Amino acid sequence: MPNRAGRAAVALPAATLLAGCMRVRAVVTEVVRMLKAGA
Repeated sequence: MPNRAGRAAVALPAATLLAGCMRVRAVVTEVVRMLKAGA
């Protein structure tokens, strides 16, 4: 099934990228919260 393989090849990096973005966003939110608490 080349169609399924192609879809997986696209979905896997996309899911990894999405997880990375959400992790970065969570870290940024924590940093902002710490800065607001410290200010």
